[in-house]
This record gives sequence, C-alpha cells and structure tokens, in this order.
Amino acid sequence: CKNNTHDGDIHFGTDIKTLYAQWNSLELHNGVVYRRWRAPGHGVDRLQLLVPSALRPEVLRWVHGAAGSGHFGNSKTMRRLRQRFYWPGSRQEAELHVHCCDVCTVQKGPSQLSQAPLQQYLVGAPMERVGVDILGPFPTTAAGNRFVLVAMDYFTKWPEAYAVPDQSAATSAQRLVDEMFTRFGVPDELHSDQGRNFESRLFGEVCQRLGVKKTRTTPLHPQSDGLVERFNRTLATQLATLTSQHQRDWDLHLPLVLWAYRTAVQESSLCTPAALMFGREIRTPVDLVFGPPPGT
Repeated sequence: CKNNTHDGDIHFGTDIKTLYAQWNSLELHNGVVYRRWRAPGHGVDRLQLLVPSALRPEVLRWVHGAAGSGHFGNSKTMRRLRQRFYWPGSRQEAELHVHCCDVCTVQKGPSQLSQAPLQQYLVGAPMERVGVDILGPFPTTAAGNRFVLVAMDYFTKWPEAYAVPDQSAATSAQRLVDEMFTRFGVPDELHSDQGRNFESRLFGEVCQRLGVKKTRTTPLHPQSDGLVERFNRTLATQLATLTSQHQRDWDLHLPLVLWAYRTAVQESSLCTPAALMFGREIRTPVDLVFGPPPGT
C-alpha cells in the first residue's frame, strides 16, 4: 500500500518501479505471481508467469533453441515468450539472447534482396487451399530419403513435411493422401509449381478422383507461391541447426522442426498454426517444465 515516505528515503530498482506501475495487472495464483495481459489483436487475456531474474536465462533457453521451440528470429522468439512469461526488459534480453546464439550465428546467411510483391490469396477456412512443393536433394539418410515433400495450409499456416526417397508423382500423391488428407480432409484446391511430378497425368488423376482443384504457378509469375517458398527456407535453416556434421540424419529432425513452427505465433495472423487448425494450443516442453497457466 502507498504511504507518505519521502522519495529520497527508499530507492526502488527499475524492475520494481515497472511492476509497481502495473500493480492492477498482477495476480497471485497458488503462491505464484502472474501478469494479466492481452495480446494485440486478441480478445482474451493471458496470464504471464512473472519470472525472477535467476530463472530468466533458463526461460530464454526454453523459448529459443529447445526442442519444440526452434531457432527462430526475434519476432517469433518474443511472441513465444509472451505467450507464457513476462519480466521488465524481457524484449531486450530476448533479442540479445537470439543475437548471441552460436547456432543462429553459424546458420545465418546473407540477407535476401526484396522482390516484387507476391500474389495474395484470400482463404477463409482450414484446408481450403494447400500449397505443395519438393525440397532437396539432401544427403541420403539411413532410411534412403533424399527429398522433403512440403505441404502447407494457406489459412492456418499449418505445415506438413515428409521425408521421401524420390520426387516422383506416385510417391508424392501417396504420401499426401496417406499422411495429410486422411487426417485433415481433402483440400478444395491444391497449388504447386510447374514441377513434372505435380503436373503429371497420375497426379492429375488423383486430384480429379478426390475432387481437388489443381492449380499451378505460371512461367511469368513463378514466385506467386511465396508462402511455401518462405517455409522451405525456414525448414532448411532449422534442419541445419539440428543435423549432425555428416548431415545424414536430417529426416529424424523433421518432426521437431514442424513442432516448433506449428507452435510459433505467425506475424500475419498473430496466432499459432496449431490454434487455428485445432482451436487450441498444443503442448510443448515449456508447458511440461513450467506447467500450464492457471485456468487452462
């Protein structure tokens, strides 16, 4: 409570002053202090765990670099942090942590030149439009895999990625049907580049039988499918941070990269792909270590 103590009698640290200014937003649950906070663009409050200084380095390691979190940049790392945690100056500390990450420093490539604006697609539901692509070849793994078949839902930004031995139409069609369509349903539209496997007669027949509209990029605008291309770059970078020196175990790390991306808040929607796909967040190691927020 406030009193009549003169300003010069007691000196509060910067953290205390910042928290004191947010006094009405602080709550005590089971002996633990949380801050009630509403993210921009969201209508629901979050309870952020107020992290003491001794635990902040550990929290930063869990939200950047740990299994299920990935080695993403400042924006995604900060959004992941804000989903669960808070302390005064957390943004600056998170940015410094990412900047000093040895793994990120090694993998960071030259900046990409800006390109012409990509074509925008308006979608309003999950599995309305799915983009597909083939990434590779990579070093052959013990399982004989050399390529990654990538598929991404345009509405939720939910990614699927399957390690495959080749880029044939038969392999691509089989994996999409067995691994994606049977779990999430058949998309209204399937979009790809002009790769021979996606434009083959076999692939076209599969789409026709399933009632899927097949579309493709045009020679004049090969960059129109920028959503999948951007994810491909992210996927390749994240795999490089996890694979061994011989690089022949990359297929074993695909699930971890997907887990991290699916639980990362996207700049375009301010939501995670998991929340948009399932209507709820999926658990990560952070939840297991620090426990779920009160009321969840």
